[in-house]
Amino acid sequence: MSVATSLPELFVGIISSLKGESNFALGTVIGSNIINFTLVAGLVSVIAKKLGIKNIFEKKHGYYALATTFVLLLFLLDGYISRLEGGALILVYILYILYISNIKNVFASKQKQEKIKSSHKNNLLSFLKNVVLFLISVGGLVIGAEVVFRSSFLISSYFHFPKIVMALVFVSLSTSLPELVFEIVALKKGKNSMVLGDLLGSISTNSGVIVGICSLINPITVLQASVPFKTSIVFLVASAFLFVFFIRTDRSINWKEGIVLLLVYFVYTAVQYLEGFYSGL
Repeated sequence: MSVATSLPELFVGIISSLKGESNFALGTVIGSNIINFTLVAGLVSVIAKKLGIKNIFEKKHGYYALATTFVLLLFLLDGYISRLEGGALILVYILYILYISNIKNVFASKQKQEKIKSSHKNNLLSFLKNVVLFLISVGGLVIGAEVVFRSSFLISSYFHFPKIVMALVFVSLSTSLPELVFEIVALKKGKNSMVLGDLLGSISTNSGVIVGICSLINPITVLQASVPFKTSIVFLVASAFLFVFFIRTDRSINWKEGIVLLLVYFVYTAVQYLEGFYSGL
């Protein structure tokens, strides 16, 4: 599910990279991760009153998910993400997936395989229908990503607003809506473990797969002189450590801690907006 809910970031990132705007792709990813750590985690914690983590962190799965973000920050220290580093980010993500997956159960027994084949034959029509819906949905995402990219640049030019701030705040918010909707629906169905699983998975997917693919298409040169970008890095590190701190205190995030995370998000948005506003004057 984390891969599915991260598809908007992926398509926006690919289109940005193909058009030579790799910083826009990186800004969208960093903004999305901040939103996941603060707005999404905070809102679902307030709604649930207490968001338990169950075995996600006891089994170290949560820490491995967060590790991808810190590897990304490590690569950003020199202000450049090469194709080699992009490949390394994807590799880190693959290793994470292999770690949390039960590899021994990947290959089913012959008896199970026969049952699966029989089931596929009986549900061929349903399968084809889902394939068509999937392709239509992917096409819609591609078109939507193109519209988001073009609209962001038009708005940025019209209001003399920095493109990087558009990516860090506004575009990242729109691409993070699938995560937010999924967490709320899962919460209503009592699937609290899926909430945190999708949240951490999305952060790992953003930092590993999406940045990795974008840098393979077009190596990313970070705008080190950009104040909004530096501010976003500070907020990303702070929100990640705050998220982990809350998790470690009582193996959950309660509604009070959720409100703190929400306040961090609103402060981040206000600071980025003010920086973008004054830089456009």
